[in-house]
Amino acid sequence: MFEHLEKEGQIAYLRAKIIAENGEINDNYFAMVLLKIFKGIDFEKSIVKKDSSGTIQIQKLFLTENFMLNSSICRLEEKESVIIVSEEFKKISLKHKLKGMDFIEEGYSIYTNL
Repeated sequence: MFEHLEKEGQIAYLRAKIIAENGEINDNYFAMVLLKIFKGIDFEKSIVKKDSSGTIQIQKLFLTENFMLNSSICRLEEKESVIIVSEEFKKISLKHKLKGMDFIEEGYSIYTNL
């Protein structure tokens, strides 16, 4: 379903071996590796805290316009644990009922005292 992203150099797949607690091995899985990383946080609009070690905590995220450069999926350079996807990627993922992903809209925050 994401073959086009692999051909475009946006993602790669690595074989993954799952070993259950009972020792059963299943090697029919693949892990998706993201190959694109972009600076994208709009620091004027976002609410970001930085601790003494330089680690940032994003309390409310807004992105700069067109930062993904027509990519469908990428990591944020400022915080690599954050993955940003296009609306097209989201629609395909939901259509195929992929598991393990939560889609959070830009500007959403769990913090109520902002």
